[in-house]
Amino acid sequence: MNNPFTLSFGKKPVQYISRIAQTERIIGDFTAEESPNQIYMITGVRGSGKTVMMTNIASEIRKRSDEWIVVELNPNRDLLQSLAAKIYAIPEMHAVFVKAKLDFSVFGLGVTVENAVPVTDIENVIEIMLSHIKRLGKRLLITIRMLFLLLILKMLLR
Repeated sequence: MNNPFTLSFGKKPVQYISRIAQTERIIGDFTAEESPNQIYMITGVRGSGKTVMMTNIASEIRKRSDEWIVVELNPNRDLLQSLAAKIYAIPEMHAVFVKAKLDFSVFGLGVTVENAVPVTDIENVIEIMLSHIKRLGKRLLITIRMLFLLLILKMLLR
């Protein structure tokens, strides 16, 4: 008998178990007006399809609406720095931050804005970013792939 699992991260195995009910439940919870859950942890043995499932959820949420910003984080990097950098790198968001004359230059995220006080704490940077995302009527989905655990976070911005 062949091993039904794959040992390559995110690679769909030959005998992939789609987990339609679980995937739809997570997507339904996150896209609901009054979301019952803001976080899901997906656990399982190596190669059982955790990353594939998380990737499917993220891509399905991206497809369903342009109100979503989906950010995939690497746990081997500073999560807050990485989150701020990835949000700032989205062209639409970058334009909003520049227009608001926010100076995130201390973090290497952008140019210095004349007469703007630089934000010097990464938590403040993210709070400011989230408030602008909320004003735009957007939602944020954060995915983090870890060795045996996947986190899918939905930031409640409404």
